[in-house]
Amino acid sequence: VLEIIANSVANILNQTFIRRPQWAPAAELSLLIFAGLFVTFALSGLKSGTGTIITLMLLLGYGIVGAILYLSSYIWLRVTPPMLLLVAGYLLITFSRIFIKKNAKIKIEVNKDAGSLTDLNKADYKPGHVHAPGVVESPDNVYSGDMEDGLIDFGARTSLGHYKLISEIGRGAIGIVYKGQDRKTHRVVAIKAINLSTFDAEIVNDVRNRFFKVAESARLFSHPNIVTIYDYGEDNDLIYIAMEYLEGQDLDQYTKKGYICPVRETLRMIGSVADALDYAHRKNLVHQDIKPSNIIKISKTGHVKITDFGIVQTPSYMSPEQVSGKMIDGRSDIFSLGVVLFEMVTGEKPFTGEDMTSLMLNITKERHASPKVINQKIPHIVEKIINKALEKDLDKRYQKAGQMAGHLKQVVAKMDELLAGKMSTKNKYPG
Repeated sequence: VLEIIANSVANILNQTFIRRPQWAPAAELSLLIFAGLFVTFALSGLKSGTGTIITLMLLLGYGIVGAILYLSSYIWLRVTPPMLLLVAGYLLITFSRIFIKKNAKIKIEVNKDAGSLTDLNKADYKPGHVHAPGVVESPDNVYSGDMEDGLIDFGARTSLGHYKLISEIGRGAIGIVYKGQDRKTHRVVAIKAINLSTFDAEIVNDVRNRFFKVAESARLFSHPNIVTIYDYGEDNDLIYIAMEYLEGQDLDQYTKKGYICPVRETLRMIGSVADALDYAHRKNLVHQDIKPSNIIKISKTGHVKITDFGIVQTPSYMSPEQVSGKMIDGRSDIFSLGVVLFEMVTGEKPFTGEDMTSLMLNITKERHASPKVINQKIPHIVEKIINKALEKDLDKRYQKAGQMAGHLKQVVAKMDELLAGKMSTKNKYPG
């Protein structure tokens, strides 16, 4: 106590008082606003390591500024509030990232426990090329190689329900796609069969119910860009869907650099897919697995058709709300279609990651690269369409797939108009 009194007396005698200059409140408010803006708009977009380093540097900077002003001039600047805001914001964002990672891990584990539900969409596997169910290669397309070892043995089946099995089109870990014929109508069909014995007992009923619910809804569809579902059923441990038999190839081949389609052709196909999704959404069915290998380009006509209304979305094409485990609607399909469009005009995926967790974190937090930077031939309006489809904020994304389809069709029409004008000029002034 005596020491405190002595110091106080010394300060009075030396006229060394703590000061609060007029500019102090404004400076404190500026520091607080800066901290708030950093936490709100910058920190959430930074990678964990970078965000931690910058936050620590800001905390250190605030502390040093406050200490220097006090020790050198006895100026008291309240730096504690912005420092507390930085710490609180950092902790909040860190915990939210941990939650997302945990959620991603849960999704991965669910897929594993479900006998890998995403493998439902690998039943289209063929060496040398990826096919969607119901699709066979055109005669001019060839492939070579043996089927993977260790796949599920369905036995030497010759029939499934009232369908005669003609040949195997492709297979995956838990499913096989057959070319078959309806014994009653003699119609040739593609049959996708899923082996329920590959799933854990506690989820078999959920898988079966979801499979049949989707099949029943899709069976009622009548749209030129959606594969026709004829029938579905169960035969012992196999559940199956009989669908339209198509000859063509999926769009996966057009997502590789050096093989991407002309922009106009890509917009035409994606516009048709958006039309089909709009139709499905109005029928209250979300596809949940929009990706290039589930979109088929018919060999003879060039038209495209959607197949495989999904049970679980393929990770690279998931929407932020799917990653976060939220309820989804048609806007989730729009995001997935935006990913497909990005991939088809650039030859690259908009979101990647070293592992599943980092991929899902990038989908929810990171902004995609500019497609026009990757491919300068992309018109600005197409980049805007992609950006709107890939909005992480649901309210800023296209609200209806039909809106996206309309914009794509307008761009195609404008491109045709410009091309027709050039051709007319060329014919009018040849040479």
